[in-house]
Amino acid sequence: KQWYQRRVRVRELIVRWFQFGAFSPIFRIHGHRLPEDPVSPICGSSGGPNEVWEFGETAYEAIKVVLFIREKLRPYVMENMQIATEKGIPIMRPLWFDFS
Repeated sequence: KQWYQRRVRVRELIVRWFQFGAFSPIFRIHGHRLPEDPVSPICGSSGGPNEVWEFGETAYEAIKVVLFIREKLRPYVMENMQIATEKGIPIMRPLWFDFS
């Protein structure tokens, strides 16, 4: 594929990844990004840009909506993290666990 076709697919994938991650208990961006820049002998190398606006305007607008949804869910996520810590109840669990 041409480089521009790969870039479009990466943008689509990153939007889908954010959409999935917003509804997961732990939400982080990881991965191998080019170009790799050496940081230090201790830390190793760092990948390319990781900011949400680096994936283009269309992707940024879609990601921004998802990030606002994630922020609204923050109290719910934090409450469930606290419950998991205190009672050992898993953060990710089937619906029957709470509604049976």
